Amino acid sequence: MNEKWNEPTPVQPTLRAINWNNVPIWAWPAPRPERARFDAGVIEQRRAGQEQLRAQRLARKRLGNANGMMLLWHVLLYVIVFGATLLGTAAGKLETFQGAGYLLFGAVSPVLVLLWKKPRYYRTHVFARRRTPSFALVLLWLVLLLGIQGAADLLQRLLSPLFTMFGDGNSALTELDGSWQMIVYTAVLAPIGEEILFRGLLLRTAQPYGRRLAIFTSAMFFALMHGNLTQGVFAFGFGLLAAYITLEYSIVWSILLHTINNSLLAYGLNALLQTMMPVAQLVTLLAVFYLPLLALIVLLIVKRRAIGSYLRQERPLGIWKNAYFTSPWTIVALVVFGLTVIFSLVCMGI
Repeated sequence: MNEKWNEPTPVQPTLRAINWNNVPIWAWPAPRPERARFDAGVIEQRRAGQEQLRAQRLARKRLGNANGMMLLWHVLLYVIVFGATLLGTAAGKLETFQGAGYLLFGAVSPVLVLLWKKPRYYRTHVFARRRTPSFALVLLWLVLLLGIQGAADLLQRLLSPLFTMFGDGNSALTELDGSWQMIVYTAVLAPIGEEILFRGLLLRTAQPYGRRLAIFTSAMFFALMHGNLTQGVFAFGFGLLAAYITLEYSIVWSILLHTINNSLLAYGLNALLQTMMPVAQLVTLLAVFYLPLLALIVLLIVKRRAIGSYLRQERPLGIWKNAYFTSPWTIVALVVFGLTVIFSLVCMGI
């Protein structure tokens, strides 16, 4: 007995020291519940992080491709118009060839955008209709359009020394306003092509990642596309209004509003003002632009909470904003449009 009790007690091997390859699975010790829950939580976090990363990469690709198409649209405009200018200069018919270049671009650009997506995308997204506005609401949109024009005109007058320093900011379109080619392009083709691109493609592509992101980015690029301060201020305000109309109603109404602006205001109002005396011009501008501007300011003040609530309904996450502005095509588009605005200002100053 004494010898038995005097034998050394065998040392129990730790779990790390056991060769589990020689131990059957049924003999393995059960994991601790706390450890199992911790491991499951870590795995779930890693899986969620990987899914979020894949979603961010997919968003960057989709948003970047849309901005790449917009950049191609912009480059195509300059290539066609520049080529038409060279041919017109050589033939001695600059105005005719430039107008033909704008007509060619106005006919080709919508087709280029339409070929980028399948026809079903345009039926279900671009030309999707949610509801029909009332006649009173359409009249309100027209008043807001005139108010935005008044805001842009007022800002231009306040910054007139700056515009004088850099030039009046007008594009080549104003030099061709009298030609029938430019009337057709500005009043008909440009509204259709620009709305399909900015409200149909850019806005709808960014819409799943947040209403605010879609509205402001489409309006921002629409303003930068015009390439000068005079038109850019109005284009940004109109882009916000047109984006809301497209999301809540239909792109058909934004095209109609764009057509009214480019035809009646760009041509009809200018032709009417040229036949008036200075005092009559001032009274007309006050009635057409500045009274709607006052109505626009009052509406923004009264409806500020409703507007804020509308924008907060689908607030974009930080990952979507990062995906949008870190896309290579987005960066290239911002650089190209920024350089275009600077080049326009410098050239006008010279």
